[in-house]
Amino acid sequence: MTSKNKFLAVSIVLLSLAFFIAPYVKANNEDANTDQVLTESASLDNELEPLEGVEVEEVKSMPSSFGFWWRNIKEWTSLALTIDPVKKSEKQLKFAEERARLANYIIQNSADPKIQEKAQQMMEKANEYMKKIEDRKDDLISRADEKSQKLLRNLAKHHLNKERILEKIEDKLPPEKIEEFQELRREIEEKSENFLDNLKNNPNITQELKDRVINVLSQVQDTQKIREEFRDQQKDILKEIKAGNQEAKKQFKELREARKEDMEELKEQFKKQKEDIINKIQDGDERAVEKLRQLNQERQKEAAKIREEMKQKAKEMKDEIQQKRKEALKQMQERKEQLKEQIKPAPTGN
Repeated sequence: MTSKNKFLAVSIVLLSLAFFIAPYVKANNEDANTDQVLTESASLDNELEPLEGVEVEEVKSMPSSFGFWWRNIKEWTSLALTIDPVKKSEKQLKFAEERARLANYIIQNSADPKIQEKAQQMMEKANEYMKKIEDRKDDLISRADEKSQKLLRNLAKHHLNKERILEKIEDKLPPEKIEEFQELRREIEEKSENFLDNLKNNPNITQELKDRVINVLSQVQDTQKIREEFRDQQKDILKEIKAGNQEAKKQFKELREARKEDMEELKEQFKKQKEDIINKIQDGDERAVEKLRQLNQERQKEAAKIREEMKQKAKEMKDEIQQKRKEALKQMQERKEQLKEQIKPAPTGN
């Protein structure tokens, strides 16, 4: 075969490969793009996303103490009988997600601080399971089969769900418990970010998985940034609560409820439009993905306005508390002066 013929043959092979590979690459890119837009939409509503191919037990009622104990026994037994590392990781992920969703159910259905502590315990247990899976991440990545890739995608998605549940817990806890919870939350978040960052930078993962992890990491960091802004607004009010100021406690509750109501109204405002677009995406309408992206951007702008209003409201509350404290101190000082005058000895005559 002449050099010219060899070149022609190689060119034909390469063109053929490109012809067959291009649709696959395009489909993967479109899937990642759609996934990103849907994740952004769910994040704006603080909704949990289903894991791919994982049947998670639906929580319908609050477990009893025996129920929690029995769950521990079942999970331990199931894992002890599982040898294959991928299957073991799949089970640990399932149990971690169920624990996280149980925490979500508890925090949404009980205002009892003692029961709410169970939600924190569930998140800690979920974190323990995730730590065991993450210790095997290099082995999972090296396998490069679809089963392992799906597991890694679900791991990233679980971290995002976990972040959303931590948000809900912090919004429900009494002010006296918030500082302690924030320490636990930062510890969990630091581990999540380290895992996602290491996974993102691993040279052996596929580009599709990398894109999904980058998207999840971005969503997690955005949520944390917004939360830190709200914490900063609450900081002075929480200090007053720690000092025993009951008025500050009332103000804290008002600020939290105002934020919740405004965000719920915003969610309802866009609910119908969002659902219609998502239905079109599920029906295969490619243009609907861009429409949802534009809707997400519009909602983000409206949410930013609400956060700015909350910032101003928190400042007004802080100023009001400080003014009342000054007035109380002034009244106290005036009262002390009056008492001094009352107990001052009468002048004696010459």
